[in-house]
Amino acid sequence: MAQRHGRVFFKECGELKTVAAHQRACYQKRKEKINEPMAIDGRDLAHQAQRYGEGWKKVLERVANAAGRKPFVLYYEALQADAKKELTRLFAHVGLRSPRTVAKSSSMKITSDDLRPSIASFVKVRREVAAISPGLAAQLADTSRAVFKTIYLAGNRTASFARLEAE
Repeated sequence: MAQRHGRVFFKECGELKTVAAHQRACYQKRKEKINEPMAIDGRDLAHQAQRYGEGWKKVLERVANAAGRKPFVLYYEALQADAKKELTRLFAHVGLRSPRTVAKSSSMKITSDDLRPSIASFVKVRREVAAISPGLAAQLADTSRAVFKTIYLAGNRTASFARLEAE
C-alpha cells in the first residue's frame, strides 16, 4: 500500500517524500485523493508478498554466504514503535554504547498502520489473502506495528528472519 500511496502522491504532488513544508502542504491539500480506497485483488497481493518473501530470503542467504556470517536486520516497524530500542540493538551489534538520544524524523508517513480505509473491500481482500496464506492475512490486518519474523512463501512454505539474521 505504501508503494501505491507513494505513486499517487508523486502523481499529485511531483514529490517522493513528505519532509519539507511544501511537500507536507501538498499532501494536506490532496490527502483525500491520495488516500482514496484502492481496488486490490487479494490473490495478486498474496502472490506478490510471497515473491517479495522469496526475494528477502535469497538476499539474506546471499549476504550471509558472502560475508561468512548472518546479517543484522533493522526492522522498520520496530523503528516506528521504539526507535531508541531498535537503534540500541544495532549499536550493541556493532559494539557501541546505546545512543543517548535519537533524532526525530521530519519525514511524514502517508500510509496508515491500519490498511482498512486504504483498501476497497478490505474484508474480501483479507479473505482472498487468507485462502492463500493465513499468515499474510494476519499481517495485512495488523495495526500494532508488530515485527513479523516469519516470511510466507508460495506452497504454504515459510522461512524465518530469526534463522537468517544475526542475533
